[in-house]
Amino acid sequence: MPMAGSIAARTEAFCRSFDVRVPILLAPMAGACPPSLSIAVAQSGGFGACGALLMQPGAIKAWAAEARAGSNGAFQINLWIPDPPPSRDPAREAAMRTFLGTWGPEVPPDAGDAPPPDFAAQCEAIEKSGGDSFMEYMVPHAALRLKQGFGRLIRSTADRGAVVLCDPRVLRKGYGAHLLEALPPARRAVAPWAVLRETLRAFYANAPLAP
Repeated sequence: MPMAGSIAARTEAFCRSFDVRVPILLAPMAGACPPSLSIAVAQSGGFGACGALLMQPGAIKAWAAEARAGSNGAFQINLWIPDPPPSRDPAREAAMRTFLGTWGPEVPPDAGDAPPPDFAAQCEAIEKSGGDSFMEYMVPHAALRLKQGFGRLIRSTADRGAVVLCDPRVLRKGYGAHLLEALPPARRAVAPWAVLRETLRAFYANAPLAP
């Protein structure tokens, strides 16, 4: 029950922050989020979305302009922080193209050579459209990755573990509160490392043995 109450309170806080009447968020699916869909969701009291992963900067600005022209409701623009260039394996790529071809159109051999849109230019387009790419994209993305780290640590009700955040900015910077609020309920300890080290030793010393 405490967990349910916490989720309800966070949902209400989110809705108040973005002036959303109902807690319905459109999924930002790349290539499947026309402005008309976000306009319909926003006019119904929900939260619109644009999956902008594959969109050029001009298309991002045009999408935001059309969405704002059709509704006063809130919306998000979702990107993806680029990963390092992958190691290419021609044999595996050929096998994957063959597999995908059995479920749809044939995949051309140069499909993997397509360059992604420039990430910095995409972020600039979001800011020119009235958004804040750091607070509205990078911080939520970091919060999600941090939360996923908790999920990998605790796999069952019998698991116990500790996560140590060594970056003082989570306490000193305004965006730190967003990172901490995204974490599941857990005991928190803020202290110098010498104190935390002893706290962790005591925590693991008292941990029950695995069956």
